[in-house]
Amino acid sequence: MRKHQFALFLIIAFIWFFSLVPIAFADLVNYDFINSTCKPGEQWISCTNYIKTTDLVTTDNCKKLDLDPHYTLLSEKGSILGGERTYCYRELSSTEFFPQYLSRLYKFIGEVIAPLVFLTVILELPVFFALGLRTKKQLMSVIFVNFITVPLINVTLFLIPIGGLMMLLAGAMFAVFFESGSLVAFNKTLTLPRIFGITFGANVLSAVVGGLILSWMLS
Repeated sequence: MRKHQFALFLIIAFIWFFSLVPIAFADLVNYDFINSTCKPGEQWISCTNYIKTTDLVTTDNCKKLDLDPHYTLLSEKGSILGGERTYCYRELSSTEFFPQYLSRLYKFIGEVIAPLVFLTVILELPVFFALGLRTKKQLMSVIFVNFITVPLINVTLFLIPIGGLMMLLAGAMFAVFFESGSLVAFNKTLTLPRIFGITFGANVLSAVVGGLILSWMLS
């Protein structure tokens, strides 16, 4: 790795480290949360989803309910870093459950996974290009591996009821190792030490900038 590439890597790593410093978000009173009730025959259920970036491991008991058609979100109270949600539970037959489940899954892919894949590719592709991966085959390999890793990691993190900094770091390191190995396998001219450094820098950049963009959109 050349000096200017190493300097770029250090700058990206520095920005990423300090982006982990928590940002306080004011909690506003949600009167819908206080006054909300379920329809007759439905059961009122609450859960917590505290997701603070400074905690090594956090719990999110609401994840499993978001794709389950038995549960309908009634209201939520908290900030971008988590809080409490209320749901209404109702019984469904199998003919009612599966169409609604597929509809929620399709919505989750379209509103969460697809934008993440697009954003990751847009952010990482210039980094790989700037650091030497400039052939059509190499750039298509970058796009292809991101189409695998981004959905795989984010769906896994969504389905398991835990989160926090440790889970994010584990997902990020898996992405770096998987993408590095895949890119070397697809492009025999690339060496693992070189591509590992480039992949690490690209993932750090996409994590920092993507996180800032998503935080801004959700704030």
